[in-house]
Amino acid sequence: MNLNNLPYYPNILLVGGNGRNVGKTTFSCALIEHFKSLEIVAVKISPHFHDYNATKEDVLYQTEEIIIIEEHNNDTGKDSSQFLAAGASRVFFIMANDHSLQKAFNKLIEFAGIDCPMIIESAALRNVIIPAQFLLLSKVESTNPKMKIKHLLDYVDYTINLFHNHHDFTPKNIGYINSEWRLFL
Repeated sequence: MNLNNLPYYPNILLVGGNGRNVGKTTFSCALIEHFKSLEIVAVKISPHFHDYNATKEDVLYQTEEIIIIEEHNNDTGKDSSQFLAAGASRVFFIMANDHSLQKAFNKLIEFAGIDCPMIIESAALRNVIIPAQFLLLSKVESTNPKMKIKHLLDYVDYTINLFHNHHDFTPKNIGYINSEWRLFL
């Protein structure tokens, strides 16, 4: 599968993970906090559909395959809430199965626009777009990638390792220059 012919988005930094509890949200929050003066739009994409309260949540779009919620509460403990607490100017939580990602992404762009710097937590979105940078977080002791992302490993720009709850990469290793995310290694 060749993912080199997809649309390129210089304003998107994609954060994925090789498993659970590798620090994706903690790392994304550190990036958001570091770059909050840029008015970051942060997005969490989940292939799993979670319970939510439609009367309390700001549901922007909903079908059987896609739910897009704009987060306005920074103290619920949810990942999207943590993004807001870290300083993101807008936060979206998307629940979409893999075959609906393209449509979900198109809807996100309708709501968020495309001219703002974005940090998106989702490895699967790399199947739909080429981000400026695709960072993969992994535990050092994890030698086998999860099957769902194995085909994406050739497209990772940098793998960030988790050592004893600390990453070997900091927000100082990345910059947003001329509307494009760039790595400084």
